[in-house]
Parts: sequence; C-alpha cells; structure tokens
Amino acid sequence: MDINLLLAPSSLVKNHYLYCYFSISSAKCTFCAAAGSVVMGYSHCLHPTKTEQVVKALLENHSVNFIGEDIEGCSRVLEDIQHIALDNVIVVLVNVKSYHQSYQGLIGAIWAGCQQSRELESLDFATLVTALEKLDCRVILLLNYFDALLNTPDLDAKYDMKFFDNLNSLKQQSNISLLCATQKPHNHSWIYINGKIHSKSKLDLEKTYLRKLSLKNMRIEIQRHYPDLSDIELSDFTRTCYEHRDKYCFFQFCLDSLIDEDVSLTSQLIDWKSDYEDYQPKFSLPKKADKGLEKLKILQSIGKEYYSVLKGLGIFAGLVILWKWISGFFGSS
Repeated sequence: MDINLLLAPSSLVKNHYLYCYFSISSAKCTFCAAAGSVVMGYSHCLHPTKTEQVVKALLENHSVNFIGEDIEGCSRVLEDIQHIALDNVIVVLVNVKSYHQSYQGLIGAIWAGCQQSRELESLDFATLVTALEKLDCRVILLLNYFDALLNTPDLDAKYDMKFFDNLNSLKQQSNISLLCATQKPHNHSWIYINGKIHSKSKLDLEKTYLRKLSLKNMRIEIQRHYPDLSDIELSDFTRTCYEHRDKYCFFQFCLDSLIDEDVSLTSQLIDWKSDYEDYQPKFSLPKKADKGLEKLKILQSIGKEYYSVLKGLGIFAGLVILWKWISGFFGSS
C-alpha cells in the first residue's frame, strides 16, 4: 500500500473512502483513480447492472448511444467503465463539450487517452483510426456530452459529414468500440455543417437508456463514501439526496462538503441544500430552460436558413392577390 495514502488526513480519508483498501468494500478509492488503477468487477459502480450491460455490448464491438442525465449519474457510469479491469483493453473517456470548437483538440484528446509515447502524424480522424488499428488491444471510446456536436451551428468547420461518417465506420474496426453519451436519443437532434442545418443525426448507434437512480443504489453509494454513518443518518442522507431534483449532482456537491462531527447531519444537509442553490448553475441546468433554449436556437437557425424562401413566397402571394383583385375589378366594371 502507498505510504502517502496511509498518512492522509482523516477527513480526506473519509471523503475519498480509503477504506476500500481494507475489507468492507471492493470499491476503488479516488486516489487510485487518479493514479489510473483499476478495480475488478462492478461492485464499485453506481449503476452496476446497467454498467455491466454497456461494457458487454462494447466488448462485442457494438456502437452505443448511451442516453441519460447527470442527475441520474450518466457521467459516473462512464467513469466507472474507465476504471474496470478489462483484459487487454484501453478505455478513453473524453468530454466532447470541451472540444466543440476544436476538432483537432478532440482528436488529440482521444489519442492522449491511449497513453502512447509516439505522436500522431496529423490530427485528423483517419490518421487517428489508423493509429488505433495498430494497437495490440481493444480501444473503447467514450464520448461524453456528445450533444455538444448536435443542435448547434457553433462548431469547428471540420466537424463535417465526413467526421460523422467516420464515426459510423468504426463499427467495421475489429478492435475499436464507440459510445456516444447524450441526454436524448441522438436521432432526435440536428447535425449542422458550416453553421447550417444539414440533416437529422444518422449515426449508426444502438440506443440504451439509463433508468432513474434507485434508492437502493443511492444508499449503497453513500455508505461507500461514509461507512461510519448510523442507520438513521444513512437513511436521512439517502432520502435527502434521492428526493432532490438534481439527485446525483446534489450528492456530488455533498461530497465536497466535509461532515462536521460536532453538528447533526440533518442540520448540515439543510445547509448543503441551501448552499447548492447558490452554486446550482455550475452543476446543472433546469431541464425546461435548457430544452427551451435548445429549441429556440434551432428555430432561429431554421428561420435564417429559409427566410429568403419565405420572403419570396410572400411577394409571390402578394402579386397573386393583387392580380386577382385587378381581374375582379375590371371584370365587374
């Protein structure tokens, strides 16, 4: 065992569940995660059953559209996959939101995740795929927040149809698996090319949905981080997080708030709920506002795209009406 972990302050140990090294859980400490170590099985997972299903599909070379929201732990599922001990497999997790205006940045981030010593000859998708093919292992690409490349004209121009076609072609690669995580099915979204609507998403992905985080799994997750809570405290903590509108996001916020042993947990939970509201935009967006903004952007884009056509139709309709009026006027005189 790393001596630095043994010497960690007790508060830090509590927050990062160092107890995983001992006997009460097989879950991996986040110290280990930072060091890139892995854990056997799925007992550390927030959604163990769904995580196992997704991993099985990826190992069988399926391309997956993983549909879910962070309030239910969508991103956490991808993080759990990254830390599962898989034989001769490299798992690369990339936040696409960070690269919607940088195509080359995305390519570079994927290659960096493979932890190879050599550099790519060029930062383009074809070169990346060729390099991945040469690796003597399976590569699983987890593209989180893939929505960032959909329903928006604000993209790097290099995200063209060739890029999306290349993603589809990954199904033909024997050692590369793809997962694109989105909040709603990808084919409900528009693809923009050069700032203009091109078509609905036609990615060849098998859809799988993340169901709501269960009360049981939330309780297990809290107990994993805070093994010393009494049954009453555990139940109170679990119920508060589970009933919160942002559920898992709120739980993550609580993890950053050290438990004060001199203050009742009930009082601290009340304070954390209040504090969370102050920081809420940092963790999540209200669903209705987010979806409304998305629809507004699409309508604005469609309006710009077809304004000239509609304007032309308006002039034509006006001329037709005028002609009918003139014809009627002279016909009646």
